[in-house]
Amino acid sequence: MFAALLNKNKGSSGQTFFIYPLFWGFLWGVFEATLGHTLHLVAIPGLAGFIMFPVGMVFMVRAWLSTGNPSSIFLASTAAAAVKMLDAFLPGPGIFAAVNPALAILCEGLAVAGLFSLVRSEHRFHPFSLLSVSLSWRLIYFGLIAAPAALMGAPNFFMLGPSILFKYLLFEGLINTIILLLILKPIQTGLNPYFLTSKTSVN
Repeated sequence: MFAALLNKNKGSSGQTFFIYPLFWGFLWGVFEATLGHTLHLVAIPGLAGFIMFPVGMVFMVRAWLSTGNPSSIFLASTAAAAVKMLDAFLPGPGIFAAVNPALAILCEGLAVAGLFSLVRSEHRFHPFSLLSVSLSWRLIYFGLIAAPAALMGAPNFFMLGPSILFKYLLFEGLINTIILLLILKPIQTGLNPYFLTSKTSVN
């Protein structure tokens, strides 16, 4: 099915290149705006982070499969972040419950697009690659949120202490990696042999 989807889009126009990533990004955003919003309301620390990045990764891989171009991953994350902002109009903790996850979605898209651009096809679903991307999007998000706040003297991640930072950056990243290995294995099997033995960039 995945190979047929790519073949269908090999000779597609620029307009078609945008349609599929935006479609998968929209679906991802719907999951973020509903399931993600609900998980953030549940009083279980880290639950949303454990689940929503692996969910997003599935949609990002789908976006990549639709074009073969890593840039489609970030395009999908942009669409998902836009939909996620609708949470600002839902009952809950407030506008930051929408803004912060939307920013995290963009960081996820940037990190995964980088992974698919820089890492050879056969290694993209390797445990080390998945751990690297699970950590890298958190570091990007951490830098965008914590560093400016610290410079301005505002409340920030650095005030939470080393144990919380360790949990957020490493423990949650490790859990994400384990979940990704489980849910991406069927997709990786479906990609063989074409996607994992050749470059899939579209010029």
